[in-house]
Amino acid sequence: MTAQLVAAINETRAIEASIVRNDEPDLRPVRTLALAHKWLDAGRPWLALHYFEQRSRLGGPTDELFESLVQVGQLRDRLRRPIGEVLDAYHRAGDVASAPSQRQRVDEAMRGLEASRGTRR
Repeated sequence: MTAQLVAAINETRAIEASIVRNDEPDLRPVRTLALAHKWLDAGRPWLALHYFEQRSRLGGPTDELFESLVQVGQLRDRLRRPIGEVLDAYHRAGDVASAPSQRQRVDEAMRGLEASRGTRR
């Protein structure tokens, strides 16, 4: 295990502990999102997926919710989860998209899914 991975794991444990303690409930959504990104950066997509899914259930700012749902779709696809689960995440992201660039990002993700898995929307 590399020193960088050990450091990332230690950081994630500290963030997880603060979420479990629930010492600042208002920070739970942002900490959950940060934790998801840390696990993704550490090369642990299955753990990142868990926390992006958790973040998507917390509601809150539309941009964070959108980002979480797109990540859920991408990670579900990467981990070869059932196509219905991938599509569900992308549809939910499309539902909360507030900017044209966000809708375009969902459309691009769906086209990529069609190309990689031979699916139709």
